[in-house]
Amino acid sequence: MLARQARSCGPSTVSEIADCCEIDISVVSRHLAILRDAGVLSARKCGKNVYYSVRYEELATTLRALADAFEACCERNDSDQQENSMNESQEVRASVSDAYSKAVTSSSSTGSPCCGPVQKGVVVKLAGYSREELEALPAEAVVNSFGCGNPLAFSEVKEGEVVVDLGSGAGIDVLLAGKKVGPTGRAIGIDITDDMIAKARENIAASGQRNVEVRKGIIEQLPVETGSVDWVISNCVINLSPEKHNVFSEIARVLKPGGRMLVSDIVAIDLPENVRMDRALYSSCLAGAISEEEYVGGLARAGLADVEVRERIVYDAAQLGDFIRSELRDLDGDSSTDSGTSACCGGGATAALAAPTDLARSLAGKVWSAKFFARKPGD
Repeated sequence: MLARQARSCGPSTVSEIADCCEIDISVVSRHLAILRDAGVLSARKCGKNVYYSVRYEELATTLRALADAFEACCERNDSDQQENSMNESQEVRASVSDAYSKAVTSSSSTGSPCCGPVQKGVVVKLAGYSREELEALPAEAVVNSFGCGNPLAFSEVKEGEVVVDLGSGAGIDVLLAGKKVGPTGRAIGIDITDDMIAKARENIAASGQRNVEVRKGIIEQLPVETGSVDWVISNCVINLSPEKHNVFSEIARVLKPGGRMLVSDIVAIDLPENVRMDRALYSSCLAGAISEEEYVGGLARAGLADVEVRERIVYDAAQLGDFIRSELRDLDGDSSTDSGTSACCGGGATAALAAPTDLARSLAGKVWSAKFFARKPGD
């Protein structure tokens, strides 16, 4: 109705507007009064009729005010959405950190990494570490390893280089990196969990390596200088991040031009919704896993080049069963797996884990460990 009047050549009566807009005259009268009171219409009586005209300057001012109010409302909604997203990400990080803190402290207090028949060493050997590598490390670094691959196997890391390990845990990979780069290089671990950092520092001290350190931080905001790193490695950690795109961007940021990354991680396809929503399975590297295609695409979008998958280990049902039982510990102290023993080392037992063998069968062929390589463009 207002648009019609704005397009008209001159003042119009109530009946003329009602006829043109095909609206009941009582409705037109009510809305014209509202628009007049708002100051965007003028009313002039001539004989028995009242003629209404648009006050264009006032209308423009009102529309600008409405647009500003709408924009402010949208900004508030965007801010609320961002805050909700940040809170959700913080909750995920806190849950993962708590799970691994309990896992490492439980391992230390009991003297055994697991309360069931599947011990951590089974998964570590499956992940590609040699016996010689493991025997050269402090035992605590090995039994508290929560990885899915050996990111340093067959890598071209050289003496004198700087290596950063994302989610360094108890220190197995950062210690191996320290050996590769030698006394003239540096190996830096990043972890969010205080208990893990304390355990890693104990293991570093026990190893006698002075070129290895661990820093507290999140992998979405690395406490590392821009362009200062030759290699970024990580072992089954990025899948735990609720903001994987930020992790990929951070990898690109801290690498020197020509620097490289080699990351072992869990990827998955067609995971059931009950698995995706299970917090314990998130902490155990399953529920948060993305597809291999998404992983490669994320690294490329972050500006990395020569992105490729160099190795895959597709888990069958038996391997997945071992992995689940080894990675999950009953944090409440009273649940058990379908074998009658408690699950191990990572998250708490939940409804989805009531029968880990059945879960493993349903996920067979859908979950695998992949080793991703990428390079930062430059020299």
